[in-house]
Amino acid sequence: MLCRTSTTLLTTALILGITVRHCNAAFLVAKPKSQSSITVSDKGPPDKPASWNAVANTSVTNHSLEAPAAIRNNMPLLHAVNRSTFGNGVVHFLFLINDNLHHQEIWKKFFSDAPQGSWKVFIHCKDPNGCARNRVFENNPGFVQVSTTPTWYCHDLVTAMAHLTSTALQAGAASYGGREKFVFLSESTLPTKPFSEIHGTLLLDDASDFCLFPADQWGTASIDGSFVKLIKHHQWVVLSRQHAELFAKDWISVNEQSQWRIWLKTGKWQGHDTYVYPQNFYYPPSANTCTDEWAFMATIFGALEPMGGARQLDHYGGGHIDMNTHTTQGRCRTWTYWDNSWDPAATALASQIANDFYGSSMSCFPKCHARPATLEKVSSSSLHALRRSPFLFARKFNPNIWMPNFAAIVLT
Repeated sequence: MLCRTSTTLLTTALILGITVRHCNAAFLVAKPKSQSSITVSDKGPPDKPASWNAVANTSVTNHSLEAPAAIRNNMPLLHAVNRSTFGNGVVHFLFLINDNLHHQEIWKKFFSDAPQGSWKVFIHCKDPNGCARNRVFENNPGFVQVSTTPTWYCHDLVTAMAHLTSTALQAGAASYGGREKFVFLSESTLPTKPFSEIHGTLLLDDASDFCLFPADQWGTASIDGSFVKLIKHHQWVVLSRQHAELFAKDWISVNEQSQWRIWLKTGKWQGHDTYVYPQNFYYPPSANTCTDEWAFMATIFGALEPMGGARQLDHYGGGHIDMNTHTTQGRCRTWTYWDNSWDPAATALASQIANDFYGSSMSCFPKCHARPATLEKVSSSSLHALRRSPFLFARKFNPNIWMPNFAAIVLT
């Protein structure tokens, strides 16, 4: 089940000799009950300005409700440094949709003032005939349709995301030396800032943005006698070009046994990367095992040893990772609401919307279960709350929601 390839990484590890009992999530293939740990036995090949660092590192850990220092000091945390200057960077908007891009008029308005060459849109249609019927590309010149890759909810949406990534990488959109960011979006997602602010914010650094679930939802395993954690994250990540290239290169589709590669890159595996399968990990009962909520961290950084409780990863945009925290951490660019105990910033925004009784409504609050909250009705007051929030995007918007003031409030 294990393979290795040769790479060189810069992380030094403290090996923790802890063994945990393995058990399987419901969708995973059964494993011999007598196996209590995994042993790797088969071998094979397998500068930005300092001020930008200060800005980029303030919008990170746990979204404290207190304004970050950059805001208190009037630094441009979530805003373009100069609304009229876009530089030579490109933001790729990568949509994963079924048969329609909801609220096309809002997206059309969002891109209407964007300078030519500053953005690209790539769309994967699960139902390409439906996309044609709904005139997704006819109504939006410049949006690029990628060929359809078979997808299955929970089992494998990631291969389609990798296909979007590869197509965008091949576009050669950025001029020499220009930054690129790759933003994953769903059909129910909308921007919560004007284009200039989103573009300027995302291109402030070369880091990737991940929104991590609380650590009590992560997977754990003992591999080669070392205790490792598999970090669960929200699906809607933002990748730097470096990480986009790594993800597109190393991702292998989920097979019929629900197997895909979880890399081990640090500690005793440094310099001879190893991969294992999801079946090697124990998952808490509260954690689902949908591939898209594990695959990006597992492919780019791999499963991680706790190393005393904190990990600092190369070009990870969320500061250090607290390996034991019970709250959300990282740079959460897309607002998605699940639970009032996870993320103070997400909860604060959800509370404003949910308590706007006469003007707004959500499908669930304060806790959601099988699916995150859907915004059913949003008043002007709630639109202002979205605009003021630390998030760049939000989901899920009901496809039939009526928001006549959206552009005037959010996109200006």
